[in-house]
Amino acid sequence: MDICSAIQDSLGNEAIWRPPVRQLLQGRTALRFSGFLFEMLNGMKDQDMKTLDDWILDLESDDFDIMWTAILKLDELGDEKAIEPLTRVGLHYDDEDLWYNSWWAVKDILGIEAFFAHVKRLYETFSLRDSDAKLRRHCLSALTEFAHDAPHAFYKEVFTHDPDHQVKTYALYGLASIKAEENIRFLRRVHDEQGGDLKETAKQLLATLEPDEYDALSDLASDDPVVRRDACKKLAANPQKQAIPRLIELLEDRSEPAVVRFKAGEALGAAGDERAVEPMIRILRTHEDEESVRSTCARQLGHLGDERAVEPMAEYLLADFDEPGAHSEAAIGLGRLGSRLAIPALIKGADDRRERVRRWSLEALGKLENHGADEVLIRRLSDEERGVREYAALALARQKSHAAREPFLTILREPDAPLHDYSVRWRAVWGLGRILGPGDREEISVIAARLEDEHEFVRGSAIEALTKLKATEYLPRILGRLQDEQYSVKNHAIDAVGQLGDTNHIEILKQVPGKRKTVDLLTALVRLGDKRSLTTLLKRLDDPDDRPHAGCALVEMGDERGLTVAIEALQSKYWNVRLEAIRVLRDCNDEASLSALQAITNDPDESIRSAARKAVEARVSEMHA
Repeated sequence: MDICSAIQDSLGNEAIWRPPVRQLLQGRTALRFSGFLFEMLNGMKDQDMKTLDDWILDLESDDFDIMWTAILKLDELGDEKAIEPLTRVGLHYDDEDLWYNSWWAVKDILGIEAFFAHVKRLYETFSLRDSDAKLRRHCLSALTEFAHDAPHAFYKEVFTHDPDHQVKTYALYGLASIKAEENIRFLRRVHDEQGGDLKETAKQLLATLEPDEYDALSDLASDDPVVRRDACKKLAANPQKQAIPRLIELLEDRSEPAVVRFKAGEALGAAGDERAVEPMIRILRTHEDEESVRSTCARQLGHLGDERAVEPMAEYLLADFDEPGAHSEAAIGLGRLGSRLAIPALIKGADDRRERVRRWSLEALGKLENHGADEVLIRRLSDEERGVREYAALALARQKSHAAREPFLTILREPDAPLHDYSVRWRAVWGLGRILGPGDREEISVIAARLEDEHEFVRGSAIEALTKLKATEYLPRILGRLQDEQYSVKNHAIDAVGQLGDTNHIEILKQVPGKRKTVDLLTALVRLGDKRSLTTLLKRLDDPDDRPHAGCALVEMGDERGLTVAIEALQSKYWNVRLEAIRVLRDCNDEASLSALQAITNDPDESIRSAARKAVEARVSEMHA
């Protein structure tokens, strides 16, 4: 009898054999038995009974399948306790699938803003030792892959100051992932001033950012699936109408590798051609197809914005088979389509047994006005899954639902309750800032109590809400947040002082530490009447990194010298810059900004399209009032 059989036959009581077996696996001994032992463990203990700690421990396995399953499960659970072990996998494993999915899970759990801050802190920690260059490269790879809105300045700073040649190369790839004119200029300077590999890397990246016309049809007809896949990737970045028929063929051809079909779907979505709608609907309704292919079809149908997709996507969302990833894409796509016809399916999706389907159905409902789903949204504030609770709170906040008033106040009055974690408190504060009025003094005091919250997002949201509600009585406590250790909270405090303060606060703001005054700080000082800061703010219009934000700030304060820059910002690579420009141009009354807003109603991003449409409608309504 071999030792594996002997172990299986002789180990009786699970309580006796589980601890030593776990210790054996953690100690990395008898590695050739690890797959067998883990299979035995998981066979004896149903996966549904496994705890969060069990899944985290599975990340230490030497078995790829066990680690893969654990990463997916931890992503689904969404508990921040998993951030550190998942990050370790992302930093120390070279396997592409494990690397990608572990970082994806970290991003999914934290959200994009906190993900960038988390990885940036890791990079700064590893920058203390030259020997940690590989870990710094992993950090930059993660940001390039998942944080496409990472600040330009970060990559430039890394390139300038990091001593490792390869890290510099990774920084260039990070810059190239953000297709902004200032990054192209930076890459040109690198190409002109550097030599060797850095010069060659800059040359290759510039060729990608400024591509010559290339023969896509030839590559799509290649016998090599890798060439076909790469051609689809290039077409997703630079669509060509003549390639649409061939891309549809690849998408529908079941003999093609799934990755080629997946990339063909992405290229069709990027092209925005209505010819892709019916083929994608057919695939969505064919359950024998690959999940990844159906998933990309659901996603791209949402981007294409054709109402023909509403009914099949709603049917797919509620289909009784277990494909939570693709079902989630259907929910997200329905939210992007913005059709009220999707509401019944999304309400049912919000009660689905699968966490991801519940979460993204709630997110989609938050984008649809007057959906009549307050009851299910409030019920989901008590969901066992953190991500579901967060999206329920977000949907209620977006809707300015007065039915959420008391549930939100309860969440903030009981911040230590098990279900009231920071992501829910954050959304509750933001929602109350939209629901309450300046006269709701008692309720506003509940928001003010969150100025001392342990989490930066909640503190920042509390400051933002108090500013919106003109709660000047809390300004002394907001001033204390000017020394907050978190940059985002400090910025919210600066903006609040600029809007709620007076000339007596100018010197206080000037004492805010920093090598260089930020646009936010300059804007606050200008609001308080500091003329020198206005001169400095105007100079920032010549700074590529500060230009969009400075232009929007000037327009918001009624200074037309920023108008051209704010209109220009509507074409920014960054969705948040485009959104900021829409917000400030909404209150202008000139024809140029109205025309620019009308043009951006066709933006690829649904949230930008929606914001632009609302801004145009408001402007037109005011013109005819």
